[in-house]
Amino acid sequence: MPSPSNPSPRRQAANTAPRAARSTPRAARTVDLSGAPKTAKPVDPGTKRRALKKKRARQGNLVAWTIAGAITVAIAGTSAGIWSEYQGVRGRVAQKHATLADLTAQFESSKRRLRALSAASGKERVLVENGFIKPGERLLLFPKDAAKK
Repeated sequence: MPSPSNPSPRRQAANTAPRAARSTPRAARTVDLSGAPKTAKPVDPGTKRRALKKKRARQGNLVAWTIAGAITVAIAGTSAGIWSEYQGVRGRVAQKHATLADLTAQFESSKRRLRALSAASGKERVLVENGFIKPGERLLLFPKDAAKK
């Protein structure tokens, strides 16, 4: 029922029948943005202006998404290069750790051997191993301090 403030209300009472299907086809209701001449009735300037505004907004969104995609590709490419370099550095560090472990073991072995050679029995054993004296022979070794006296 029309009122003074709203001459044609959208809905009437709840007990009215449902609205009938539209009589105009979908193609006639669409707005042509190409600017080509239309066979349908002319579109008012406000509708055309709003359609053009939507088109420009979509174009702006496309440009923004294209720029964001390009930046993402650039960052991904840079990070891929950084990641491969990082993996290479990790490999070199692991190799240096292995070398350090080998050198540490070699150093400890050398320290033990030096301690063994510092004693008289160790010197005799090395001389026997290298064939300078026969097993069971005694070797007279004088301390370095005794030579100075």
